[in-house]
Amino acid sequence: MSLPRMLVFLALALGGAVFAAPSFLGPTGLLLVPSADALAADEMALSIYGIEGGARAAYVFNYGIRENLEVGFARYADRETVINAKYNFQPEEGRRAGVAMGVLDLTDQVNASLYIVVSKKFELASPGLTNFRVHAGLASGGTKNSTVPLDGFFGGLSLDVSEKVILMAEHDGNNVNVGGSVLFGSGLQANVGMVGDDETLVYGASYTTSF
Repeated sequence: MSLPRMLVFLALALGGAVFAAPSFLGPTGLLLVPSADALAADEMALSIYGIEGGARAAYVFNYGIRENLEVGFARYADRETVINAKYNFQPEEGRRAGVAMGVLDLTDQVNASLYIVVSKKFELASPGLTNFRVHAGLASGGTKNSTVPLDGFFGGLSLDVSEKVILMAEHDGNNVNVGGSVLFGSGLQANVGMVGDDETLVYGASYTTSF
């Protein structure tokens, strides 16, 4: 593992339960990969993300307009604004996996991408590790160089190190990304990761609340 990736994980050694926060692309998920989770009715999530060197930033807003249905938008530093939507038509419960369908860039401002994703939690008996989740899906429409890159088969793993910290690894259809999230309380969550084949550092903060 390279030094930048090691620093990402060391940065996550600090830091209550982790909320369903927006991914860097917008929908609730990991780093770039969406999960089957969706915001609850009248739940709202706001995020701001930066990229190493300050070249770009992203502003994300998601809202649960009804149970298991979230809509939102992501606005990037180059002034591209994309609309996203996701519906969890099978919530995760017991041994049953959660399943959701969604769209990135609904109005095709940059590059629309449809996807379906499955998420499943598995319990762990190891001390200090509570559980991990597996996420897998299929997307169609994105391209490697697009602002909305999700394309083809994608997947990810998220590991609860504690009630405060989640570590993540994923493949977005093009590259392997790693990172994690830390909750500082009152719905405020910090996110950091290394994405892309050049291991670009991305970081940000999310705030989740209910009306």
